[in-house]
Amino acid sequence: MTILVVDDEPVSLEMLRQLIARIPECRTEAFTEPAPALAWCKANDPDLVIVDYVMPDVNGIEFTKRFREFPGKEEIPVLMVTAQDGQGVRKCVLQNGVNDFLGKPYDFAELRVRVSNMLALRASQRQRASKASLLRVPRASRKQQNSCLLNVDVTLMRHGGHQSALTEIARIFVFTVPHLLSAMRAALAHNDFE
Repeated sequence: MTILVVDDEPVSLEMLRQLIARIPECRTEAFTEPAPALAWCKANDPDLVIVDYVMPDVNGIEFTKRFREFPGKEEIPVLMVTAQDGQGVRKCVLQNGVNDFLGKPYDFAELRVRVSNMLALRASQRQRASKASLLRVPRASRKQQNSCLLNVDVTLMRHGGHQSALTEIARIFVFTVPHLLSAMRAALAHNDFE
């Protein structure tokens, strides 16, 4: 999983890189300046962003706001690192699109837990998006909707809005229909209509 790290202090940045390297299946993209990091974000989707709170020109909150404006970046977890420990800072950080924060100096055990939690959140988001794309049916005109194989909105409504029920129906449908069609073709080929 790719973790974007943005910290204007090279020593702090390198320390984070080394700590993250000890976490299995994680790699970092690191920047000491927010502008190149934001440019990288336009073309890439990190699984987690770790950004320093205090930076010149663009602080961590402003970086997060700009990052969140990019299409598809609204749900990517952001972990802010800061040496400031005040309640006001924490509240401000969490109100501006940051998911969690970590105090400096870094404690590897705490960093690993927070990173693992954020990456689990991201994996869950990707899984949910993948399932949703499998169920998504293009919007059709009213005449076409009557002939759709599966109208997701109607099916979801019939099942009380339970997305899990709709997901199960889609799974069963995907695995069952090909077998039914194959059996029907074989029956037609052998004039076996019983």
